[in-house]
Amino acid sequence: MRHYSGMRAEIQNLLRRLDGAPGEAIESETLGCKSRDPNPAARDSRLREIREVVVSFANARGGTIVLGVADRKRTRCISLPRRSRPSGG
Repeated sequence: MRHYSGMRAEIQNLLRRLDGAPGEAIESETLGCKSRDPNPAARDSRLREIREVVVSFANARGGTIVLGVADRKRTRCISLPRRSRPSGG
């Protein structure tokens, strides 16, 4: 398990990369982004998507899933819900 401060720095770097780029721009073999859908009817399909990513990461080298980041939105202010934004953003 990575040390917390290392993970925090990695997350902050990813958030900087999201500025002006869609979530899919930071995705890789070991990083996946999944948006948040507040619609209760979408819950099952969203969970299914997340399970599929978890299984694919488990069958490969492992990975990280960033929840609440929309794939195709271009700015951090739109991609991340207000309560998830780092201070100053």
